[in-house]
Amino acid sequence: MYSVLNNMANNIQSGIRKDLYRLLTDSSQYDVSISKSKNRVFLDAYGDEIIDFASGNYLGFDKRQDDLLPQAIKATMDYGLHTGRARLTGHYQICHELEERLADFIGAEDALITTNTYLGCIGIIPALVEHNDLIVMDKSAHAIMFHGAQLARDKGAILHSYEHNDLNQLESILKKYQNARHKLICLDGVYSITGNYLNLAELQSLAVKYNAILFIDDAHGFGLVGSPRNNPYGNGSGIVNYLDLSYENIFYIAGAAKNMGAAMAFAGVSRELKRTLLAFSRPLDYSQQPIPFAFGILNAGLDLLEKEGDIIKSHVHKLTRSLIVGLENAGFETYNNNGFPIVSVRIPNTEMLVEFSKILYKKYGLYVTSCPYPTMPKGHECIRMTVTALHEPGHINKAIQAFSDYRESLLNKEIS
Repeated sequence: MYSVLNNMANNIQSGIRKDLYRLLTDSSQYDVSISKSKNRVFLDAYGDEIIDFASGNYLGFDKRQDDLLPQAIKATMDYGLHTGRARLTGHYQICHELEERLADFIGAEDALITTNTYLGCIGIIPALVEHNDLIVMDKSAHAIMFHGAQLARDKGAILHSYEHNDLNQLESILKKYQNARHKLICLDGVYSITGNYLNLAELQSLAVKYNAILFIDDAHGFGLVGSPRNNPYGNGSGIVNYLDLSYENIFYIAGAAKNMGAAMAFAGVSRELKRTLLAFSRPLDYSQQPIPFAFGILNAGLDLLEKEGDIIKSHVHKLTRSLIVGLENAGFETYNNNGFPIVSVRIPNTEMLVEFSKILYKKYGLYVTSCPYPTMPKGHECIRMTVTALHEPGHINKAIQAFSDYRESLLNKEIS
């Protein structure tokens, strides 16, 4: 039974993502069943307590039910469980009001809510470019943008990529295709594995020179970084504001799930472009929009961010610095250069990655994200840990101890 489907699965498993599949089956760090969860400690299917260093909820809003649920429940009671229609055909007033609030918060003319960043990218990118238009991808940009670019390429767009942050290579591509009507440069606001920021000011100048648009996915930055900076990260209004730039040639898209606890995304747009996307972005026509419950969550999250954001972010920054310093003192290389609460530790090959991920989970009860090739280039594979407001100093110390012990075991193997 299922012999044909199983044969297909076996063929796929030998592809470029085979190391990721191996981690899925061997490392204990993937497809984990969580039975109960409190703050950043959960019980797995075996009843073991596990400290969660794989959550993207940096502000801890995902566990602030008492603060966020009342508005979510009210929105559900006022509007129902679902609109039952795609965004193009109609929306509730709460959606319009929230779009106005988001636009005001990030400093854009308008905002357009989408179900998530994935549907946003694969719907909006093909809507922005057509036959003989140019898309240039930073090779470290998130895969969801590449999927959108592939759909645009099927329409006849020209697709190229450049090495991460190599502005000379990017400029040579822009110069070659400078006569293209529309030129789109796709990149992350905050890179999801290193937590590092792009050199956006230089990129914006280059984009202006060649009449190009920067398409920025700020899934990790929105809610955490922003301007003004009354704490180490800012008010959460996004990477564009954090770096004090304008939206003149920037298309900004952000998710609300990581920092705000709300299952949705949005784009900062002009009013004219918003009308265009409603007609030409297919997910807005063919897929359901977020539910009223999620609108209520995001509204409440924005209230909480304004009230407690500075205190929460100062705490997150302190924990993050403790983790980085502890890991580097233990002899490990981290990719973090700015104190963003993503701390990735270089583990130089897949064999070590699989071995160490097992040790972290089974011996120390630490849930992390293992990043093999092709998630990272060969030789730069890493263990990624995310720090949140709900972590405690003891959690940080336990992670540092686990890495220190592993480092010592490696040194002992070399000696023997």
